[in-house]
Amino acid sequence: MLPPGLGFNAISDKARAAAKTNKCLAPIGTGRKCLKPNANGFFPYTPATNLLYGLREAIAMLLEEGLDAVFARHQRLAAAARTAVQHWGLEVMCLEPSEYSPVLTAVLMPPGHDADQFRKVVLDNYNMSLGSGLSKLAGKVFPHRPISASATS
Repeated sequence: MLPPGLGFNAISDKARAAAKTNKCLAPIGTGRKCLKPNANGFFPYTPATNLLYGLREAIAMLLEEGLDAVFARHQRLAAAARTAVQHWGLEVMCLEPSEYSPVLTAVLMPPGHDADQFRKVVLDNYNMSLGSGLSKLAGKVFPHRPISASATS
């Protein structure tokens, strides 16, 4: 329900102790810069304030709809997406139905068809943005994510 750019990190006391003597733990060492200011509620860099406001609103929306209803909606939309994919004669990348994701369905394009070209046609003609396959799946799949920000479904 947010654009990319917000992440959460936690550093245990054990990890902090290890970082004091181990110079290889760069991410934890970098985190050391945050520990002292953070003890007083400060962050030593420019925070992504707009994402924090967005997070607060997203959490409020989730709580308003209720988590059980959110999870059920995701299951329902994902099942509808998989049904549509099958009716189109395409394949879902996941072969094991018990492992289907309620938040992401990767659709396999038939041999000789480029998923990135398909994504472009969909964007240009229907103003709908689909995800792209990465690494060895580039051009072969497009991920479909159900609309998750709407509490009205």
